[in-house]
Amino acid sequence: MELIYAHKECSQRLILSEAVVSHFLRHKQTTGPELGGQLFGVISDEGTIEVTLATGPRRQDKKSRFLFIPSRFHEKREIGAQFKKGLHYLGDWHTHPEPAPTPSNLDLSSMMDCFSKSRHQHSSFIMVIVGNGESKNWLWVSLHNGKNYISLGRQASSEEQD
Repeated sequence: MELIYAHKECSQRLILSEAVVSHFLRHKQTTGPELGGQLFGVISDEGTIEVTLATGPRRQDKKSRFLFIPSRFHEKREIGAQFKKGLHYLGDWHTHPEPAPTPSNLDLSSMMDCFSKSRHQHSSFIMVIVGNGESKNWLWVSLHNGKNYISLGRQASSEEQD
């Protein structure tokens, strides 16, 4: 099922495709280290962001129970390869060993740093943290620019809207 996010302060709507949600479900951190990867997709002229691909985890990443540090070299290669396929880098995802995840100070500063140092035309990058809970709060989803962030509340899945 795809998930749809929005926020009253933000005119954009964010859609996590069914394939992306399935990828997150497969990598919930019930045991073992934190895992992560990148988010790719398309942005419509109306401002809808659709995340159609989540990459990772990679062997080259540094991982522990409470830490994930991606291989920047391999991330850059992924960005180039996906751009050639027509997909834009939209942000990052990683896991946390908690049911309803919240970002750490390191998570927040890393996203601000990533946004500020990247060459792009986006108004923000996406950060998704995958928790290990079963409720609708198992994902943290936020938009980050170089100065602050907006936490997005889940609206509904496509199945829930029918």
